[in-house]
Amino acid sequence: MDQTTRLENLEFAQSMLTEIRRNASASGELFLTYLIDIVAAEAQKRAHDLRFQNRSGKTMPGLGDV
Repeated sequence: MDQTTRLENLEFAQSMLTEIRRNASASGELFLTYLIDIVAAEAQKRAHDLRFQNRSGKTMPGLGDV
């Protein structure tokens, strides 16, 4: 998968996770909200790393084929 598509997918996932987190939090699902926060943070980190990689041409750990 090309890097542009990967970045778009990560950004989409992060957006959807934000909505799911809102619903879980509003329902009082504290542990589920916590888990979604962790997954959203990982998506955000991977998107950030991918943007950095695109700018610098460097390969970041954990950005291999998933």
